[in-house]
Amino acid sequence: MRLGAAADSRFCSACGTALAADRVVAPLDVATRRTIQFGALTILANIVVGAAGFGVVYAVSDASRLLFAAMVLEALHVIVVGALAAQTLRFGIRAVRLTRDGRTRMSVWGVIGIVLAALVLLTLVLSFAAVLTMYLGAL
Repeated sequence: MRLGAAADSRFCSACGTALAADRVVAPLDVATRRTIQFGALTILANIVVGAAGFGVVYAVSDASRLLFAAMVLEALHVIVVGALAAQTLRFGIRAVRLTRDGRTRMSVWGVIGIVLAALVLLTLVLSFAAVLTMYLGAL
C-alpha cells in the first residue's frame, strides 16, 4: 500500500495522482507475450507439419506421386509455419520498438523472437526453393 492511498483506491488521497499504472498491462508486455506465444505456435506447427510429411512419405510410396506430394506438403508448410513466423516477427519488432522509451522489461524476448522467426522464415524459403527445383527438374 502506498502512502496516502486506501487499499482499494485508484488515486492518491493526498495529491490525486492515479495509482493504477502498475495494474495496467503495458503494450510492451502484450507485444512480448504475443511474440512468445506465436513463437511457440511456430515450433508446434513445424512439428505437426513435419509429422504430416513423414506420414505422406510413408503413405505415398509411388515415386511418380512423391514429388507432387512433397511440393504440396512444402507449400502447406510455407503457408502455415510462415504465417506464424511472420506474426512472431511482427510482434517481436513491435516489442523492440516499444522499448525505445526506456522500458526494457522483457525486451530480450522480442529480440529472441525476431531472430528465431527470421531463421525459420529463411529455412522455409530455402526448403521451398529446393523442393520446387526438384519438382520442376522432374517435369
